[in-house]
Amino acid sequence: LVEYINTNRHAPSIRQMMRAMKLKSPAPIQSRLERLRNKGYIDWTEGKARTLRILKEKDPGIPILGAIAAGGLVETFNDVEETLNLINMFDSSKYYALRVIGDSMI
Repeated sequence: LVEYINTNRHAPSIRQMMRAMKLKSPAPIQSRLERLRNKGYIDWTEGKARTLRILKEKDPGIPILGAIAAGGLVETFNDVEETLNLINMFDSSKYYALRVIGDSMI
């Protein structure tokens, strides 16, 4: 979305997003857009075409999803706490990090 809006100076239509993602129904696009809206990344004006706008861009870097005990897994987290900026080393969309708590691995 960010790249398209920056290039074209307007948001793509739902149909354009469907074609780009090789989908036959608008429902998956609409649910993804709603999730991004609920997280505060995007917004739009109801009932008006191409009003989607980016509110905040994703932080660069690898997301830190939570913490694990040095001896084993405590629990998993779905919310990003912060990011670890290694942008020049990795494609951050494929990785995540966990903070280690304790010293039993030393």
